[in-house]
Amino acid sequence: MDMSKIKITGIVVAVLLVPFAIAFYSIFLYRATAPVMEDARREVFQNTQSYVHGKVQMLAKYKVEYDKADVDGKLAIVAVIRNQYAEFDDVAIKADGLRTFLVHTRGF
Repeated sequence: MDMSKIKITGIVVAVLLVPFAIAFYSIFLYRATAPVMEDARREVFQNTQSYVHGKVQMLAKYKVEYDKADVDGKLAIVAVIRNQYAEFDDVAIKADGLRTFLVHTRGF
């Protein structure tokens, strides 16, 4: 085989392999950084005023329903609150009575 044909073949192979190498590298990089980026995005979202305000308003509605409910209804509302507010920071609640209700309902 002629040396120029080997060079041309090498260049063609390199041109075909480089995009695959770049794609595999970007997939590896995405898999390594995506969880961290998603956690940061979620944390920013959970600290927005609209998210916190919505959670506080919903908790206030749960408290009203809790105060009116019978024993079985109270148990159901407590289960919902424990599920939906397990990781909610109660410090964000400005109303002392509502914050106390959440802490007492969650148990922590």
